[in-house]
Amino acid sequence: MKRFTLAVACVLAAVAALAFFAGPYVDAFPTTCPYRMITGLPCVFCGMSHAVAFAVRGDFAHASAAHPAWFVVLPMFAAFIGAMAARWSRVSWALVIAFVVGTLIR
Repeated sequence: MKRFTLAVACVLAAVAALAFFAGPYVDAFPTTCPYRMITGLPCVFCGMSHAVAFAVRGDFAHASAAHPAWFVVLPMFAAFIGAMAARWSRVSWALVIAFVVGTLIR
């Protein structure tokens, strides 16, 4: 459990730091989502860079406009990394399935 908690905390801290410092420049980056580049459709993570960059600065309205479910997807992503670090394969696969299903219904 300690390994899981540490991994989740590290992921959230790294995402917050990256979003805080790279936030103003996020529009300058090209699309890097392979799913979107191949299909032209957004995946479950598309818009998360913008959403987290806005949320870190306290602009929750723009964060929700960039990705309406950012407050659900971000903790799920952190839990996925934590489950991988703790070697909880069932939890990891369950979250992978949730991300795939989320991409398909988005």
